Amino acid sequence: MKHLVTILLLSAVLLAMSACGTGTSHTDGETKNLTSGNWLLIEKSIIYPTIPAVYFRGALAPASGSVSGTMTTTGNSCLTTSPFSLSGSITGNTVTLTSASIRSQVMTITGAINSATNFDGTYSKPGGTDTRTCADDSGTVYSTLVPSITGSWSGTLNSYSTGAISITATLDQAAAAADGTFPLSGTVTLNNSPCFTSGTIDSSKSLITGEEVALVATSGGASLTLNAVLANPTMATVMQGGFGGYVTGYNIQGGACGADSGTIGTLNKS
Repeated sequence: MKHLVTILLLSAVLLAMSACGTGTSHTDGETKNLTSGNWLLIEKSIIYPTIPAVYFRGALAPASGSVSGTMTTTGNSCLTTSPFSLSGSITGNTVTLTSASIRSQVMTITGAINSATNFDGTYSKPGGTDTRTCADDSGTVYSTLVPSITGSWSGTLNSYSTGAISITATLDQAAAAADGTFPLSGTVTLNNSPCFTSGTIDSSKSLITGEEVALVATSGGASLTLNAVLANPTMATVMQGGFGGYVTGYNIQGGACGADSGTIGTLNKS
């Protein structure tokens, strides 16, 4: 199932790129730029083709020919120090990013800017001090800016005990925090849940990073925790349950029922 999510996300990113360009270099001398915000980078190794894709999520901030950012990763056995910093430059339509040194391994990404919201290219990671987990690696990288999820959302949750629950939420995505994540605030209402009615989203515990969304809302003595993924991170208009390493679903503690949990159906942005 984890491979299925990789294929779906790669397909969404590649589909968006096909509308923007092929990733080949432009020769018109025009300097391209990237949009600051929440980015998702997907790396696929050509050295170890059987290893699942590696995801990098977080903030990138271009400014006057330079770019910097802070990201976290899953699926990388060496760049395990999260968050970690990236910095680099934009020259013409080429972006170059270099990670901070982690266990003597430095990742370098070189990409062609197809649009303000996408670049693709290659990466290299020479082996670090721990050769058991930081072997030399290189491959392809695809990226997309994930649009803000600020707005009104509605959909369904599926309770293990009571069945379908209608959910509405108003979300406000803030600027990037120091760790590269984007805090979320707002309200959540469960329209037919006996365990939780409505509550305020705790911005200190709620965030989006890449395509992953985490919400924590409280109301009186009850708390709602919800983890979801964006079905298509290039558009960010549908949330759903996911597969693989990121555990999605919801959980309610306290309140009238004491506890309830279940899966995420589909939430749509209006």
